[in-house]
Amino acid sequence: MKCHIRRLGAAGLFLLGMLAKAGPVPEGYPVDRYSTLWKRSPFTIASVQQDAVPDSFASKLALVGVARIGSEDFVILLNKDSQERINVSSITNGQGLKLIAVEANPDPLKASATIQKGTEIANVKYDQTLLAASSVPVPAVNVAAPQALPPNGEPPIPHTGPTPVRRHRPLPMPTPYQALSGTLSAR
Repeated sequence: MKCHIRRLGAAGLFLLGMLAKAGPVPEGYPVDRYSTLWKRSPFTIASVQQDAVPDSFASKLALVGVARIGSEDFVILLNKDSQERINVSSITNGQGLKLIAVEANPDPLKASATIQKGTEIANVKYDQTLLAASSVPVPAVNVAAPQALPPNGEPPIPHTGPTPVRRHRPLPMPTPYQALSGTLSAR
């Protein structure tokens, strides 16, 4: 056991002597040297950095109607924020919008319109969420029937029973092409 302690003591003295000869511990590299490595590590998956693309003037517009009158096409657009309906034709309107082309499709809800505002051109399509929201049935409204005066001109006797209820049947919303062609079948 004493032999091991002597060896450890000798090894410790040897190390201290080596450190004394080596001098002080050298300074490390400046932190700035590693900043690029922190920002772009070679050990992570590369990703493409894209610049933010500004929204198009048509990002808040949805197509709600297409019509052909004579040889000219017209479209009706809906501003999703303000719910304003905008008529657009081949002549520039008050908002500066002009219809360039209408791309028809066998499925009318997949039709689209190319419109222009200044030098910018955009393609506008039907918004499926708006179409789904507009096909929700309207709830029935309770409306009391108007009271007619009896022939003798006296005021009617107040009715004490339950109020008669008129129920309105909501009509189905036609698609734009059905409305134009008159192919909506009566139910």
